[in-house]
Amino acid sequence: MKLSSYIKTQLTIRHFYCLVALATILGMATYCVRYQIGPRYSVQSFYCWDRPVPQVSVEEHDVAFVPNIVHFVRLGDAPLSFIEVVSIRAAWLQQKPDSLMIHCNNCSATTGSENWKHIKDIPRLTLNYVEKPETIFGTKLSWIQHASDIVRIRVLRKYGGIYLDSDSYVVKSLDKYRRYETAIGWPPGQYIGSQVIVAHKQSEFLRLYYESYRKYRPDLW
Repeated sequence: MKLSSYIKTQLTIRHFYCLVALATILGMATYCVRYQIGPRYSVQSFYCWDRPVPQVSVEEHDVAFVPNIVHFVRLGDAPLSFIEVVSIRAAWLQQKPDSLMIHCNNCSATTGSENWKHIKDIPRLTLNYVEKPETIFGTKLSWIQHASDIVRIRVLRKYGGIYLDSDSYVVKSLDKYRRYETAIGWPPGQYIGSQVIVAHKQSEFLRLYYESYRKYRPDLW
């Protein structure tokens, strides 16, 4: 190999390694700037966690101290659907609650439904009137689903028990979760879900959950 060709080859290899090293350094610098030096999200996004949080017990108690009361929330004028009927009856059959409560702002929409006949004879079933929230801490609620979220927290803070969405189908008893101050679903890779909540009425989580609505964002789902 001629000397000139050898020199060109060596320079090309050196340039390549230099470029690799430079790219590595730039990548590490970008990582530090994005993930370590500056926050990925605004403080506003994490408002509910930016204050000291009291110690929340995750201890499993020897006995179930969350009351065996099942709660459903129905807001609006929609008639009782067959899916709701199946969910309510499944909760009664599998959980065997001491009380099963349907909290509604228009209870006649429930009792006047064609499907009411399928659940009206369930023992210890009661309908409880609640007002549909229009605002939370002075901010107007943008969705009826958000109003339902507020009601379920208020209901659990008043009674304690097991809240179920109207399409949550119980296939076995939830009693083992009644030994904790709060139990809530958190599917892998997803946000915390409020479709099923088991909680004592003095749950610290419920208090913090409700307080987080002081920074409610009506533009977000």
